[in-house]
Amino acid sequence: MALIECWLGEQLVASDQLALSALTPLHYAPMLKAITRVRLSTKHSWQMVLDDLTLTG
Repeated sequence: MALIECWLGEQLVASDQLALSALTPLHYAPMLKAITRVRLSTKHSWQMVLDDLTLTG
């Protein structure tokens, strides 16, 4: 599982958990406005590889 948290200042505004797979890529596009910080982490000691990551503001 990947945990994606989006923050505006010190306030958590969105938190999503997504299932990871070694067999297929995952596309995630939350379309949130006014985000100042994004935290990506995994559960259960899995590895997560990011390719073509785009953060726009």
